[in-house]
Amino acid sequence: IAGREKIAAEKKATRIKKAQQDIDDFYENYNTKKEKSIARTRKEAEEFLANRQDTSAGGTSWDRIAKLVDLSGKGTKGGAAGTGKEKFRELLLDLRKDESAPGAKGY
Repeated sequence: IAGREKIAAEKKATRIKKAQQDIDDFYENYNTKKEKSIARTRKEAEEFLANRQDTSAGGTSWDRIAKLVDLSGKGTKGGAAGTGKEKFRELLLDLRKDESAPGAKGY
């Protein structure tokens, strides 16, 4: 009986040690991902602000708007042929090309 209790105690200690190691690994991984995410978000915010400042000068108003808006049609919510998004995208592209469009001269 004493031998079984000793083996059971050793197994229990091994399981506890493994569980603690798994918890430590989880939190280490979690914190690493969190720090990377924060750094990526900061970098994206800085890039956005730099792009926004670049677009505030030069070109028509529609040029500056087109630089800030995703006109590729590959956004997360589609914009397939015949949708309102596609029509809006085409409208923005047309306004961007037209120097005499309303609001094209600036603020």
